Amino acid sequence: MFAEGEERAVLTTSYSFLYDSKTLGESARGLRRIIDLGTGKTVAALQRIREPLMQPCSYRVYSFDNAFHVMMSTETDERELKIVKGTWEISYGRWLWQKPPRLADARDKYCSTLEFRNGGRTFFLCPQTISASLVPGSSDVSLLDDVEDGYMVESGAEDADLAIWAERKSFENGSRIRAWAPDGRGLRTVISDLPWRTWAVGLDRARIVGAARGVDGLPGAIAVWFAPRVLEKEPKVTLGPVMAGLVGLPQKIKSADDFISVEVFNGNESGPRDTSLILIRTSDWSKRWFGSVGEQLPIDHTLTSEYLYVTYSGWGANWGKDANSVYRYDLSKFDSIGVPFN
Repeated sequence: MFAEGEERAVLTTSYSFLYDSKTLGESARGLRRIIDLGTGKTVAALQRIREPLMQPCSYRVYSFDNAFHVMMSTETDERELKIVKGTWEISYGRWLWQKPPRLADARDKYCSTLEFRNGGRTFFLCPQTISASLVPGSSDVSLLDDVEDGYMVESGAEDADLAIWAERKSFENGSRIRAWAPDGRGLRTVISDLPWRTWAVGLDRARIVGAARGVDGLPGAIAVWFAPRVLEKEPKVTLGPVMAGLVGLPQKIKSADDFISVEVFNGNESGPRDTSLILIRTSDWSKRWFGSVGEQLPIDHTLTSEYLYVTYSGWGANWGKDANSVYRYDLSKFDSIGVPFN
C-alpha cells in the first residue's frame, strides 16, 4: 500500500501468521516495514513477537488508507482481545501509540476511514454521517455532521494539514466538496455545487482534484477536474475532456504538479478485475494508460512530482491483497511510458 508524505512515495509491507493446531506451543514473529521508494531504505519497522501459543488463534496487521497506520491485535486468552493503533509520524520520525477510536457506524461496510499522518487523527466517512477523533493521540470520537438528505458521502483524501471528501447527490447529478483542517474553523464546504457526481478526490500542495461521472449529461461519462487549493474563497474549477471508452467507477485519484493519475474500477471482487490506470498531463490533457504486465494487474499507485509508482498483483488466492512487484515510471518521459489513451 502506498502513501505520500512530504514529497516521498512510501510503500508498506507486512507479514502475518495464521495459527492452527499444528503451531500450538510455538513462538512466531511478524514484521512490518515502511520503505521510502526514493531511496529504497526502510524508514520504520515493527516486529511483533508472539509467545508460544496454547490456543489456536489468528494474527493480522491491519492498515487503513495509507502506509503510516497499523492496527495490531493481541489475544491475551481465548476470551479477551486487545487492539492497539500505531501511527508513524513521518514529520517527527516516531510512532504514536493509542487505543483505536470506537464507533459503531465505522464497522459498517459502507464506511471508510481517513487518517492524518501526524497526530493519529481518524475520520469516519459514512454514507450519512461524518465523525472523527480530532485530538492528537486521543481515541475519543465526536460527530461532526449529519449529512443532509439527498447527499451521500464518498471517500476522501488528506495531505498532512487538510482532509477533504466528496458528497454526491443521491438522486440527481451533482456533488460538493467538504473539508476539515486544524485551523480552528472546523468543518467547511470548499466547493459548493459541481454539476456532476464526484466519486474520488485527491490533493497536493497546490491543487484539489476529483474524478467525476455524469459529465456533459452522459450518465457514464468520466472526466477529471482540478481547482486551486484555497480555503478562503470558493476556487475556480477546471474540467478536463471526457475520457471516451473508459467504463467503470473512479476509485482513487492523485495529483502532483502538472499530472493527475486516476484508477477506474470495472469488475467484481470475486474474480479478476479490469482496473484502468490513467496518467494525465493537464497542460495539454494528453493521457497514458497502464494495464497488465504479463499476468499481473495493477492494484495500487501513487504519484510524486517525478515518478508514477504502480504495484502489481498476480491472479490467485491473494489477488488484490499481495503485491508481487513495484514499477516506477519517469514522468519526464511521459510520451514514452504506458500506452496512448484517446
